[in-house]
Amino acid sequence: GLLALWDPREKPFRSFCYRHMVAHVLENLDLDEAIRLTARDTRKLARKQRGWARNMGWVPTDHDGVLRAADRAFCSGSENKKLSPCP
Repeated sequence: GLLALWDPREKPFRSFCYRHMVAHVLENLDLDEAIRLTARDTRKLARKQRGWARNMGWVPTDHDGVLRAADRAFCSGSENKKLSPCP
């Protein structure tokens, strides 16, 4: 199986979202607890990323704002209209 090919101490198995599932499979961590811990870690990471983005000067925007920003970034001045995803 998987353990014959990979050592669970290797970095990929200790990475975000994998470590709790590995603990479930190998260390008999309850599945519900593994899911709870993964959800907790996801919230912590999202909080950290929001703080990082704020420190970079980024501000939240709505869906239309994202589309306008993408249009400005990728469509304005697009030189090769044949390959461009822009209308």
